[in-house]
Amino acid sequence: MSEQKYKSTNRNLFSRWAARLRPHLIKSLRLRKGERNVLMIHRGRSGSRVLGLQLLQNTNICWDHELLNKNRVVSPTREFGENFNPVIYAELSSYKSTKPCYGFEMKPKHFRELGLEPAKFIQSLRQRNFGHLIFLTRKNSFRRMISVSVRAKTLKAHYRLDEKPAITVIELDPDKVLRNLKKMKYEFDAMRNAVQGQKVLNINYEDHIENDPSVAYRMVCEFLEYEAEPTRIQLRKSNPFPMSTVVSNYEAIKSKLKKTEFAWMLED
Repeated sequence: MSEQKYKSTNRNLFSRWAARLRPHLIKSLRLRKGERNVLMIHRGRSGSRVLGLQLLQNTNICWDHELLNKNRVVSPTREFGENFNPVIYAELSSYKSTKPCYGFEMKPKHFRELGLEPAKFIQSLRQRNFGHLIFLTRKNSFRRMISVSVRAKTLKAHYRLDEKPAITVIELDPDKVLRNLKKMKYEFDAMRNAVQGQKVLNINYEDHIENDPSVAYRMVCEFLEYEAEPTRIQLRKSNPFPMSTVVSNYEAIKSKLKKTEFAWMLED
């Protein structure tokens, strides 16, 4: 038997063996893991990374950040093609850690990129031991918009404590700003309404992360019923400057939003 045919035969035998074993293995692993796995949904630029790095330091929590980011699912989607199932992929990913809790994050754009309906996806995860859901939001969506634009211009998403960010001046389209603020206002509300009955924790950047990320960390630990073990904050604010010094056409945007419900967001 040629070496190539030998490898192919063994690979097929292994695949058939794995297919028979997998249901029993998954059932056993589900019983061991319990139902403390968690999905956190956020829009980005809301403190998710600094919070995730704290959670990762907890001996009970494995935090996998943006598991279904398109850059991370290139390999599995290429391997499985149309058979790639994000729910099963998330469940199998949770078994790679011996920690009792596994968590990952998703942004609204990840749902769109994978063609997922949020409510159905969350419900399917719930049936696979993801019994907890976290919504991380940012009250001041205009501030977040600035952060997104600065990150796109500098190509740098995060700053360590020993790094010092510099002011990066940007220009924003006032009409586009208003459209996006309206869109973002209802996006999370629709998701929340679709997951009634789920164990949900609501966190926002301004109250729970901006001044002390440990506040959000302790909230998550309490939500998951784990001790908030001591952790080290590893990142600093990436854009701590007054909005008027960062946005070159700040006055034009201020005028555009003056008589809207979003006017307060321009207050430094």
